[in-house]
Amino acid sequence: ATPEGGAAARPQPAAAVAVKSPAGAPVAAGAAKTPDGSLEAAAAQKEGLALYGEGMYREAAALFRRAAEAAPANAVHHGNLALALMRSGDAAGAEASFREALRLNPEYPEALNNYGTLLASLGRAARALDLFERAAAIDPAYPDPHLNAAVILDNAGRGREALAGYDRFLALGGDESTEATVRRRTAELRSRIALEGGLAGLNSLP
Repeated sequence: ATPEGGAAARPQPAAAVAVKSPAGAPVAAGAAKTPDGSLEAAAAQKEGLALYGEGMYREAAALFRRAAEAAPANAVHHGNLALALMRSGDAAGAEASFREALRLNPEYPEALNNYGTLLASLGRAARALDLFERAAAIDPAYPDPHLNAAVILDNAGRGREALAGYDRFLALGGDESTEATVRRRTAELRSRIALEGGLAGLNSLP
């Protein structure tokens, strides 16, 4: 969307998403157990994902909690529980579950990104940026943390750094509507940076 005055809208953080396995690949129905071997956890996880996809976040949280209780060493269940709690408005519960997911797997990029999304929404931008950068370093092909870090940098007035993150997000590909907004913003930033460079050159003249 473009606000009145014709200025390009700034991109918003990418939406956090529930993941289906540590690698983000679906678990085939009625097939493999979860990594810890719990069929009960796998069933709860599958049902929770379906409810989450329908926007029934509280109900999904109850099932993700059941999965986490059945398989407490599986970081994915805690990460998905955190996400459903975040979507249902329980920020404190979400943060506790994100912390548990990352205690179990400190290099879980989806949890790092989603936890960063929560912290950014709570105004804790510096900590959120750290999490986005960690997620991007662990999985450079994961577009969301590049976008989310760029949004934080952009909002902090660090346009050149934000531009690099936006460009990386666009190179990786993502949601088409988000890409359109990001492309408008990168064009705006490039124009501004070029103008600043021209003004700096003029100011340096004797």
